[in-house]
Amino acid sequence: MLGGPNEEVGGTDKGARILILGIGNRLLTDDGVGSCFAEVLSTFDLPEGVEVVDGGLGGLSLMDHIEGKEILILVDALDPRDGEPGQVKLFKVNPGAVDPSEAIKMLVEAGSHGVVPELLVAAADAMGYLPAEAYVLGIVPCLIDLGDGITAPAARGCLRALRILRKILSDRGFKLSVEDHRFKERLGEICPEISC
Repeated sequence: MLGGPNEEVGGTDKGARILILGIGNRLLTDDGVGSCFAEVLSTFDLPEGVEVVDGGLGGLSLMDHIEGKEILILVDALDPRDGEPGQVKLFKVNPGAVDPSEAIKMLVEAGSHGVVPELLVAAADAMGYLPAEAYVLGIVPCLIDLGDGITAPAARGCLRALRILRKILSDRGFKLSVEDHRFKERLGEICPEISC
């Protein structure tokens, strides 16, 4: 479903061309890093044509946000074994890797228990909603356990993800005017830092 990592890849807003969708379970510390990232980013002024959605645990309702977009950037926690805590990887989505009927069946079965990025993009692909250009921007977690907040490595990963996102948008003519220090301050307010 996902290609190799590549950091050099150059309310529903129906007019937006680009969707930044954060998902994750905030009750499980760093598993909620994508959700935290999206909520924080949504508090800033965004370029016209860019929509940010905190998708929480995911599900079929997110298809309404994905439909009609030209670019999808899905932000989520990776598997802890995918690298060092706080490391960020960008994956290009390879459409058609999962049988459409199987993808929708798995998404429905996942229900409120949450959806992994691969399953969400597979279902969007199966339903004909997946944009031609889609990515997963993943942050390697330090801790996935019951708790409220994210760890310092995950917070640093959010800043790395912001820089990558800024470049992706800039390469497509969109200026994301969110300074690192302001993003970090807001992240600390919304998703307090906890021990790793």
